[in-house]
Amino acid sequence: MRFSIRASTGDDYIGVLEPEDDPEFAGYYNARVLGLPGCVSFGENMASAERNLRESLELYLQD
Repeated sequence: MRFSIRASTGDDYIGVLEPEDDPEFAGYYNARVLGLPGCVSFGENMASAERNLRESLELYLQD
């Protein structure tokens, strides 16, 4: 699933959520920002993965 993320800089990015394949982590989602290598996160569900990715994006942009 793709979704839009607006950073505090005002720039828009595309986030991607994908369900985890490992049965041990059933229900978890992996998240990444397209075009920003290494800007990734995960969460126990879609909402937490999206929230965590937003935080990862802000930290990524600080570097």
